[in-house]
Amino acid sequence: MTSRPDLTITTRQGHPDFLDLELTHRLATTAGVLALPFFRQTVAQETKPDGTLVSEVDHLLEASILETLLAERPDDPILAEESGDHGSPQSLRRWIVDPLDMTEAFLRGEPGWGTHITLEVGGEIQLAVITRPVPNLHWWAQRGHGAYRSSSSDPLDRSTRLRVSGCTSLNEANVGGFAGPDSKSWKVLSHLRPAKNSGRSGLPAQPLTGILHLVQHRKRSCVCLSQPCLFRFRQARNVINQ
Repeated sequence: MTSRPDLTITTRQGHPDFLDLELTHRLATTAGVLALPFFRQTVAQETKPDGTLVSEVDHLLEASILETLLAERPDDPILAEESGDHGSPQSLRRWIVDPLDMTEAFLRGEPGWGTHITLEVGGEIQLAVITRPVPNLHWWAQRGHGAYRSSSSDPLDRSTRLRVSGCTSLNEANVGGFAGPDSKSWKVLSHLRPAKNSGRSGLPAQPLTGILHLVQHRKRSCVCLSQPCLFRFRQARNVINQ
Protein backbone atom coordinates (compact mmCIF):
# COMPACT_ATOMS: atom_id res chain seq x y z
CA MET A 1 0.00 0.00 0.00
CA THR A 2 1.45 3.36 -1.05
CA SER A 3 1.56 5.92 1.74
CA ARG A 4 0.60 9.53 1.24
CA PRO A 5 3.61 11.56 0.02
CA ASP A 6 5.34 13.77 2.56
CA LEU A 7 4.72 17.28 1.27
CA THR A 8 7.93 18.55 2.87
CA ILE A 9 9.86 16.15 0.64
CA THR A 10 7.88 16.48 -2.57
CA THR A 11 8.11 20.23 -2.30
CA ARG A 12 11.84 20.10 -2.95
CA GLN A 13 11.09 18.21 -6.15
CA GLY A 14 8.92 21.04 -7.48
CA HIS A 15 5.60 19.50 -6.44
CA PRO A 16 2.89 21.85 -7.79
CA ASP A 17 1.03 21.92 -4.48
CA PHE A 18 4.13 23.22 -2.76
CA LEU A 19 4.82 25.75 -5.49
CA ASP A 20 1.37 27.24 -4.91
CA LEU A 21 1.91 27.25 -1.15
CA GLU A 22 5.32 28.88 -1.46
CA LEU A 23 3.90 31.48 -3.84
CA THR A 24 1.02 32.29 -1.48
CA HIS A 25 3.37 32.84 1.45
CA ARG A 26 5.67 34.94 -0.73
CA LEU A 27 2.79 37.12 -1.89
CA ALA A 28 1.52 37.65 1.65
CA THR A 29 4.98 38.29 3.10
CA THR A 30 5.76 40.83 0.39
CA ALA A 31 2.47 42.58 1.08
CA GLY A 32 3.43 42.92 4.74
CA VAL A 33 6.85 44.32 3.86
CA LEU A 34 5.22 46.90 1.58
CA ALA A 35 2.61 47.88 4.16
CA LEU A 36 4.76 48.30 7.27
CA PRO A 37 6.44 51.60 6.23
CA PHE A 38 2.95 53.15 5.94
CA PHE A 39 1.75 51.86 9.32
CA ARG A 40 0.98 54.69 11.76
CA GLN A 41 1.66 57.22 9.01
CA THR A 42 -0.82 59.51 7.28
CA VAL A 43 -2.11 57.80 4.13
CA ALA A 44 -4.75 58.70 1.56
CA GLN A 45 -8.11 57.05 2.16
CA GLU A 46 -11.68 57.16 0.93
CA THR A 47 -15.05 55.61 1.72
CA LYS A 48 -16.34 52.92 -0.63
CA PRO A 49 -20.01 52.70 -1.67
CA ASP A 50 -20.58 50.03 0.98
CA GLY A 51 -19.43 52.44 3.70
CA THR A 52 -16.09 50.78 4.42
CA LEU A 53 -12.74 52.49 4.09
CA VAL A 54 -10.09 51.83 1.46
CA SER A 55 -6.63 53.36 1.50
CA GLU A 56 -3.78 53.86 -0.90
CA VAL A 57 -2.09 50.96 0.89
CA ASP A 58 -4.94 48.59 -0.04
CA HIS A 59 -4.44 49.49 -3.69
CA LEU A 60 -0.64 49.24 -3.46
CA LEU A 61 -0.71 45.75 -1.93
CA GLU A 62 -3.37 44.52 -4.33
CA ALA A 63 -1.40 45.78 -7.33
CA SER A 64 1.71 43.98 -6.10
CA ILE A 65 -0.14 40.70 -5.58
CA LEU A 66 -1.91 40.93 -8.94
CA GLU A 67 1.33 41.71 -10.78
CA THR A 68 3.01 38.60 -9.41
CA LEU A 69 0.02 36.30 -9.92
CA LEU A 70 -0.52 37.48 -13.49
CA ALA A 71 3.17 36.85 -14.22
CA GLU A 72 3.55 33.49 -12.46
CA ARG A 73 0.03 32.05 -12.83
CA PRO A 74 -1.19 33.72 -16.07
CA ASP A 75 -3.92 31.10 -16.65
CA ASP A 76 -5.49 31.47 -13.20
CA PRO A 77 -8.36 33.93 -12.66
CA ILE A 78 -8.24 36.21 -9.63
CA LEU A 79 -10.95 37.70 -7.45
CA ALA A 80 -9.49 40.74 -5.66
CA GLU A 81 -11.34 42.81 -3.07
CA GLU A 82 -10.70 46.23 -4.57
CA SER A 83 -10.55 45.57 -8.32
CA GLY A 84 -12.83 42.55 -8.73
CA ASP A 85 -12.39 39.75 -11.27
CA HIS A 86 -9.37 39.22 -13.47
CA GLY A 87 -8.75 36.50 -16.07
CA SER A 88 -10.89 33.79 -17.59
CA PRO A 89 -13.70 32.37 -15.45
CA GLN A 90 -13.37 29.05 -17.31
CA SER A 91 -10.38 27.88 -15.26
CA LEU A 92 -10.94 25.47 -12.39
CA ARG A 93 -8.44 27.43 -10.31
CA ARG A 94 -9.08 30.84 -8.76
CA TRP A 95 -7.11 33.06 -6.40
CA ILE A 96 -9.11 35.08 -3.85
CA VAL A 97 -7.25 38.08 -2.45
CA ASP A 98 -7.90 40.48 0.41
CA PRO A 99 -4.74 42.60 0.25
CA LEU A 100 -5.31 44.51 3.48
CA ASP A 101 -7.78 42.91 5.84
CA MET A 102 -8.88 45.19 8.71
CA THR A 103 -8.12 48.41 6.84
CA GLU A 104 -9.73 50.48 9.59
CA ALA A 105 -7.44 48.94 12.20
CA PHE A 106 -4.46 49.77 9.99
CA LEU A 107 -5.61 53.37 9.67
CA ARG A 108 -6.14 53.64 13.44
CA GLY A 109 -2.61 52.40 14.08
CA GLU A 110 -3.76 49.10 15.57
CA PRO A 111 -1.85 45.88 14.79
CA GLY A 112 -4.75 43.59 13.84
CA TRP A 113 -4.37 43.91 10.05
CA GLY A 114 -2.84 41.68 7.43
CA THR A 115 -3.25 39.92 4.12
CA HIS A 116 -5.59 37.01 3.29
CA ILE A 117 -4.96 34.87 0.19
CA THR A 118 -6.82 31.73 -0.82
CA LEU A 119 -6.46 29.31 -3.73
CA GLU A 120 -9.69 27.67 -4.81
CA VAL A 121 -9.71 24.68 -7.18
CA GLY A 122 -12.94 23.29 -8.57
CA GLY A 123 -14.95 25.31 -6.07
CA GLU A 124 -13.03 23.98 -3.05
CA ILE A 125 -10.39 25.85 -1.08
CA GLN A 126 -7.04 24.10 -1.40
CA LEU A 127 -4.84 26.42 0.61
CA ALA A 128 -5.12 29.65 2.56
CA VAL A 129 -2.71 32.04 4.25
CA ILE A 130 -3.49 34.77 6.78
CA THR A 131 -0.80 37.16 8.00
CA ARG A 132 -0.41 39.72 10.74
CA PRO A 133 2.85 41.57 9.92
CA VAL A 134 3.18 43.58 13.14
CA PRO A 135 3.49 40.49 15.40
CA ASN A 136 5.22 38.67 12.49
CA LEU A 137 2.68 35.85 12.25
CA HIS A 138 1.38 33.60 9.49
CA TRP A 139 -1.52 31.19 9.93
CA TRP A 140 -1.96 28.80 7.04
CA ALA A 141 -3.52 25.56 5.94
CA GLN A 142 -3.37 23.20 2.99
CA ARG A 143 -6.08 20.68 2.20
CA GLY A 144 -5.19 17.30 3.59
CA HIS A 145 -2.01 18.51 5.31
CA GLY A 146 -3.27 20.39 8.37
CA ALA A 147 -3.07 23.95 9.64
CA TYR A 148 -0.05 25.73 11.10
CA ARG A 149 1.29 28.92 12.66
CA SER A 150 4.61 30.28 11.48
CA SER A 151 6.46 33.56 10.94
CA SER A 152 7.33 35.73 7.96
CA SER A 153 10.97 34.78 8.35
CA ASP A 154 10.15 31.07 8.02
CA PRO A 155 6.58 30.85 6.72
CA LEU A 156 6.77 27.17 5.72
CA ASP A 157 7.77 26.07 9.22
CA ARG A 158 5.52 23.21 10.40
CA SER A 159 6.71 22.95 13.99
CA THR A 160 3.57 24.64 15.41
CA ARG A 161 0.49 22.79 14.24
CA LEU A 162 -2.94 24.23 14.96
CA ARG A 163 -5.47 21.94 16.61
CA VAL A 164 -8.91 22.48 18.08
CA SER A 165 -9.38 21.97 21.80
CA GLY A 166 -11.37 19.19 23.39
CA CYS A 167 -14.04 21.66 24.54
CA THR A 168 -17.56 20.29 24.08
CA SER A 169 -19.62 23.00 25.82
CA LEU A 170 -20.77 26.18 24.09
CA ASN A 171 -20.50 28.03 27.40
CA GLU A 172 -16.77 27.29 27.50
CA ALA A 173 -16.06 27.89 23.82
CA ASN A 174 -14.11 31.01 22.84
CA VAL A 175 -14.23 33.12 19.71
CA GLY A 176 -12.45 36.32 18.75
CA GLY A 177 -14.61 39.32 17.96
CA PHE A 178 -13.78 42.30 15.78
CA ALA A 179 -15.85 45.47 15.84
CA GLY A 180 -15.39 49.21 15.62
CA PRO A 181 -15.31 50.96 19.02
CA ASP A 182 -18.37 53.05 18.11
CA SER A 183 -20.48 50.17 16.79
CA LYS A 184 -23.36 48.37 18.48
CA SER A 185 -21.40 45.13 18.18
CA TRP A 186 -18.57 46.58 20.26
CA LYS A 187 -20.96 47.72 23.00
CA VAL A 188 -22.65 44.33 23.22
CA LEU A 189 -19.45 42.29 23.05
CA SER A 190 -17.66 44.44 25.63
CA HIS A 191 -20.35 43.63 28.22
CA LEU A 192 -20.08 39.87 27.79
CA ARG A 193 -18.19 37.77 30.32
CA PRO A 194 -14.52 37.68 29.21
CA ALA A 195 -13.22 34.27 28.27
CA LYS A 196 -10.18 32.74 29.93
CA ASN A 197 -8.04 33.36 26.83
CA SER A 198 -7.88 36.46 24.70
CA GLY A 199 -7.18 36.83 21.01
CA ARG A 200 -4.09 38.63 19.71
CA SER A 201 -6.09 41.42 18.15
CA GLY A 202 -9.58 42.84 18.17
CA LEU A 203 -11.81 42.27 21.16
CA PRO A 204 -10.98 39.67 23.80
CA ALA A 205 -12.30 36.22 22.97
CA GLN A 206 -15.87 35.83 24.19
CA PRO A 207 -18.16 32.88 24.98
CA LEU A 208 -19.84 31.64 21.84
CA THR A 209 -23.26 31.82 23.48
CA GLY A 210 -22.79 35.59 23.78
CA ILE A 211 -22.02 35.82 20.07
CA LEU A 212 -25.14 33.81 19.25
CA HIS A 213 -27.13 36.16 21.48
CA LEU A 214 -25.67 39.11 19.61
CA VAL A 215 -26.69 37.68 16.25
CA GLN A 216 -30.18 36.84 17.48
CA HIS A 217 -31.00 40.16 19.14
CA ARG A 218 -29.03 42.65 17.05
CA LYS A 219 -30.52 42.23 13.60
CA ARG A 220 -28.00 44.53 11.94
CA SER A 221 -25.01 42.85 13.53
CA CYS A 222 -23.45 39.70 12.26
CA VAL A 223 -20.51 37.46 12.97
CA CYS A 224 -18.67 35.91 10.06
CA LEU A 225 -15.40 34.23 9.18
CA SER A 226 -13.50 34.80 5.97
CA GLN A 227 -12.81 31.82 3.71
CA PRO A 228 -9.20 31.44 4.94
CA CYS A 229 -10.37 31.39 8.57
CA LEU A 230 -13.02 28.75 7.94
CA PHE A 231 -10.63 26.61 5.92
CA ARG A 232 -7.92 26.89 8.56
CA PHE A 233 -10.44 25.76 11.19
CA ARG A 234 -11.48 22.76 9.08
CA GLN A 235 -7.89 21.70 8.50
CA ALA A 236 -7.12 22.03 12.20
CA ARG A 237 -9.96 19.58 12.79
CA ASN A 238 -8.74 17.36 9.94
CA VAL A 239 -12.11 17.83 8.28
CA ILE A 240 -11.60 17.50 4.54
CA ASN A 241 -15.10 17.77 3.10
CA GLN A 242 -16.86 21.14 3.07
